[in-house]
Amino acid sequence: MVRETAERSTERRLERYRDADRWPAEECLAAMLEHQMHAFAAVRAALPALVRATEAAAARLRGGRGRLIYTGAGSSGRIAVQDGVELWPTFSWPPERLAFLLAGGEGALLRAAEGA
Repeated sequence: MVRETAERSTERRLERYRDADRWPAEECLAAMLEHQMHAFAAVRAALPALVRATEAAAARLRGGRGRLIYTGAGSSGRIAVQDGVELWPTFSWPPERLAFLLAGGEGALLRAAEGA
């Protein structure tokens, strides 16, 4: 299973960072910041589409239609569940308008399901 995961492009190490654990702290932090800046630039480029999607979703949810669907895998899926279960006590969000889609299903909440 580990080999299969290592072959996925999203799990491969970038050659540029092969020895990053030996870099000076400033160089490591600069590299992390550089990659965050790439992510920010991608979000900025997608901003008009994100605004349209957000406004459409908000209008539907305000109208009492639709539901929030949290999706995730691994740790991000677990954090999504943590966030979602707080909607009722915090905002009185109706539980029947909330759903979760987790890679590996409910069992993946407590146990890693690599490759799910």
